[in-house]
Amino acid sequence: METAVPPTLPDPDSWAEALKVLGLRERTADWLALVCRHGGVFTRRQFCDRYACRRNAAHRFVGRLARAGLAREYRRPGGRTNGTYCHIRDSSPYHVLGLGPQFARPPRSPTLLWRRLLGLDYVLERHDSDWLHTEEDLVAHFTHVGVRPGVLPKREFKGAVGKTVRRFPMRYPIDSDGWEWSTFVFVDPGYDTTVPLGYWADTHRRLWNGLRRRGIEVHVVAAVRSHAAAQRARNRLKHWTGYYSDAALTHDEWWLLEDIETAIDANDPSVFDEWGGFRRAMRLRAPLRRRADAADKGNGRIDSYSTHVAVRLGDPCVDARLY
Repeated sequence: METAVPPTLPDPDSWAEALKVLGLRERTADWLALVCRHGGVFTRRQFCDRYACRRNAAHRFVGRLARAGLAREYRRPGGRTNGTYCHIRDSSPYHVLGLGPQFARPPRSPTLLWRRLLGLDYVLERHDSDWLHTEEDLVAHFTHVGVRPGVLPKREFKGAVGKTVRRFPMRYPIDSDGWEWSTFVFVDPGYDTTVPLGYWADTHRRLWNGLRRRGIEVHVVAAVRSHAAAQRARNRLKHWTGYYSDAALTHDEWWLLEDIETAIDANDPSVFDEWGGFRRAMRLRAPLRRRADAADKGNGRIDSYSTHVAVRLGDPCVDARLY
């Protein structure tokens, strides 16, 4: 029996090398590659912590980016101090890295800004990891390990030219070593409740179940702005851990359920001919889904969890000095 080959993951070093075609210095290319792949915004303190440099070095660095037309600095909302953030506004780095042009525009709301800053802040803790960034990377990776496309999180957008389906629309950081584990980061921009955490988890439930059935551990991280938010997240996450058993459904039954639900997501009536039509497929699905949900309640959604308090960005409950 042949040994399965691990999926190919993005090489972090190649991103910085790619940006050097723009004439950037090594550190500038390295930092912009990291920031652009995680939302396009950063603070001076995040830069200082990444390179263990002084505050005035970050000041000079941001000044060089601004003079070159690569970035612009803005006042940071939602804090008790007058902190700022820097946005990479030039579209060239995004184009070189194969990213969409949407990041070249400043975040349109404080919530979106904090999501991006918090996501980057956690990534800085593990900046050498093989983070999956683009929708194409994520879909290719999870389908390679055997997860059906129909269980991947998605959102439909309606525009003038029709309906567009986006996978992993929230673009929160996701890390994976291939076949052993996957880490999913939930970003809390300042909610006073764990309801959004629960909604986010529900959109990933089928993916997580698919990974765990294949022996891939699921770890969830809640990246938050305060210790109070971290405690709220821990109180919620601790109820989701536990051993996963697929004893409620056989292997073949799981595949049948995933096939039917993938067909439902595809919204193509002809696909249901395999089961004798749509109604017949729904009759097959109903008892399988009931048993799967019952098994899910009796076991865990995830294998482990942790929280990350973004001290670099300051606790909104503490009048901390921000850079």
